[in-house]
Amino acid sequence: MERSSHRFNFKHASLHYTKYGVGEKALFCFHGFGLTGEAFFELEEVLSKEYTIYNFDLFFHGKSEWHAGDKMLTPAFCKELFSSFLSEQKINQFSLLGYSIGARIVWTLVLEFKNQVKEIIVLAPDGITISNWFKIATRTLVNRKLFKYAVLNHHRTHVKHFGDLPFS
Repeated sequence: MERSSHRFNFKHASLHYTKYGVGEKALFCFHGFGLTGEAFFELEEVLSKEYTIYNFDLFFHGKSEWHAGDKMLTPAFCKELFSSFLSEQKINQFSLLGYSIGARIVWTLVLEFKNQVKEIIVLAPDGITISNWFKIATRTLVNRKLFKYAVLNHHRTHVKHFGDLPFS
């Protein structure tokens, strides 16, 4: 099975995705924090005959690019972006898979495209409720800049070894 890498440019965004599979059904996959669409390559072996799989890199992760500065990604923009993507790809119905923060995009797409969504799979979903930490991180411009820095530099903000912690 051959994977192909693509870029969908829309307004101030460039959405990177990997496409593979030969199935008639479309499956859109959205990864978690600090990952990329490559996180779902393991699905290829079991789902690629039934689905054509689109693994998206979230903005500020992988190869997707957000050229709107500190402007927030809104549900309205997601609707426009994916309406245009669906039209270009000639996709009428699709299924969604979201892991962790990828589930936030899934919830948005379910609300915006409820008549076109066939299946929903969420794993460790963030976004069922908005946490106070997320509200604090996104409320002000300064906090959004700090949050953006943390996302773009997640390798500096993750604890890599538990051996140095007093409770290990």
